[in-house]
Amino acid sequence: MGAAFAIGPTRSFDQDPRYGLVVLGEIAGKALSPGVNDQGTAVQVIATGLRLMEEWDRDPEGDRPVHDRLLIPPIDEADMLDDLFGTSIRYGEADFVVAIRLQKVLRSLGGLPGRVGPAARTLAREAGRRSLKALPAAADRARFRTAFH
Repeated sequence: MGAAFAIGPTRSFDQDPRYGLVVLGEIAGKALSPGVNDQGTAVQVIATGLRLMEEWDRDPEGDRPVHDRLLIPPIDEADMLDDLFGTSIRYGEADFVVAIRLQKVLRSLGGLPGRVGPAARTLAREAGRRSLKALPAAADRARFRTAFH
């Protein structure tokens, strides 16, 4: 029975899909730190997140238990989106380029027919509110509002 479980001191991408999303989110957060200030890397992580979550949403096995006697809590899509985009939302809320890219990606994910859509729509609204408060230039706030409201 013990051979069916992998137990160790660290997480791995194979065992924990959220772990990979956390790592990507941390890469974006580090890229947006004042010492690095690399919008391009953050935008690349956001684009990668779009592809990953689109793939997750179309997973035909996602709703069907594979092992009917193994009980584990389901992975919550809102938590996954926060793992992936949360740091970009927090550290990039005042960066026009990052804020716009996040809105485009979250709104695209919000249109998906599966489990990701509702959580992405909620996160898009939250990110939009944060950016409207944080963007320093009135012109950027007006452009942002016009584009997404």
